[in-house]
Amino acid sequence: MSPRERRLAAITTVIVGIMLAYIGVSRTVGHIKNLDTTIALRQGELRADTVRAATYDRVVQTFSAVAEEHSSQLDEAKIRDRLLAEILRLSMAKIPPASSAATSYTGPKLVNIPSFPEGELEDLGDGYREYRIQLRTDPTRIDNIATFLQRIEESEQLLRVDSLELRRPNPEETSVTANILVTRTLIDYSGIGDEEQAPETAPSSENAGEAASEAPAAP
Repeated sequence: MSPRERRLAAITTVIVGIMLAYIGVSRTVGHIKNLDTTIALRQGELRADTVRAATYDRVVQTFSAVAEEHSSQLDEAKIRDRLLAEILRLSMAKIPPASSAATSYTGPKLVNIPSFPEGELEDLGDGYREYRIQLRTDPTRIDNIATFLQRIEESEQLLRVDSLELRRPNPEETSVTANILVTRTLIDYSGIGDEEQAPETAPSSENAGEAASEAPAAP
């Protein structure tokens, strides 16, 4: 083989080697990019699964709390105590958060309820029960009564107003008293824990009545 032919052969070998190396590098880079894309997709799926798991846990916790609050497995004393605590909270001039302790319900009141009579618990069957209580307010402005009724209807304790009677003690004044029949509905959700293990933050009927009568009413 002549020197020229050897040079051509060497150049050809180098060019072929470079091409093979380029093809190999290109394939490797492409494979790495595909791996990066796959890893990114798996990471996105993992993050989505983590968010779904966290959301599921929050939903379960929220449902359990709601189910425990509205469960018809509550005994009558607990139903009454929690209802009176909610009525007391709704009667405040500045309504406290639902999560706050009933002992913090102090200050001016939207309406004043001097006493809380015994209520009536009725079993409706199919896991439903209703607790009814008749409330009577001290004289106050009619717009205070309207706001109080709206709060009752919007309560998270599934309350409703079944009857309302307004009276004006003094014809020469604009203040009125209200007789209100309030009903709370309780539902027997399945899958909730033992009610006896649930923490109790509501005040007793006696304490709720005392707090309601001692707080000053809004003018």
